[in-house]
Amino acid sequence: MYENARQDAEKIIDEVLTREDFAEKPAADLSWLEKILDDISQFRQKIMEKIWELIEKFIKWLYDVFGISGGDSIQPGGASIIKTIAIILIVLVSVAIIFTVTVLVIRVVKKSKEYKNLDGDTFEEELEAYSNDSDTPYQRAKQLEAEGDYRGAFRYLYISLLASMSVAGIIVIHHSKTNRRYLREIKNNYEAAWKIAAEFTEWFNLSWYGRRTVDCEAISDWFKKYDEVKSLIKNFSSGTAKAEEVEKS
Repeated sequence: MYENARQDAEKIIDEVLTREDFAEKPAADLSWLEKILDDISQFRQKIMEKIWELIEKFIKWLYDVFGISGGDSIQPGGASIIKTIAIILIVLVSVAIIFTVTVLVIRVVKKSKEYKNLDGDTFEEELEAYSNDSDTPYQRAKQLEAEGDYRGAFRYLYISLLASMSVAGIIVIHHSKTNRRYLREIKNNYEAAWKIAAEFTEWFNLSWYGRRTVDCEAISDWFKKYDEVKSLIKNFSSGTAKAEEVEKS
């Protein structure tokens, strides 16, 4: 009895920890920006030096025009006014440079692969986007498998599986729904495919949110299971499954 209670407790804990609330959020690796920022900083410093040289020449020119060096051609406060104008020019130029550099950095970051991965669509949004197309995520899964990204491959294989069920009319995909809700729909509408779908869902939760390792052998087995459940879905689409259910009833 104690052993059963312990197993039940572990199962509940595992289920809670695999929820999206406890999922590890992907962190963007932007360390590559360090060199770019250093280059921009050096470039900015050189520009500021050149601008300062021009401002010094401009101030000297103003002094010559207004005869400040002689002290007789303008009023006593003339020098202070010219210095104030020069300071204002320096501030304006500095603000313009800082603004330009900031815009450039933001554009570079937004175009980076790391930023796109961080700010990309959620699983629910991506699943909804493929609700009528199971082939594209399947091809993406095969591509990621070939690249050695087995965790990503399983993600798209699972998306393709649910998309196939959506196309067949077994489930209706919407970004507000949870994977648990899809399982209920599958069980209610086509129980024959529910068991394998439940296995897929459990593995997806643990591998994507719980960080369970998906290796080469595991992903190969999941592609085989995918083919099995696709055959079941095909039977459902052709009406074979419905006919069998009518006969049983």
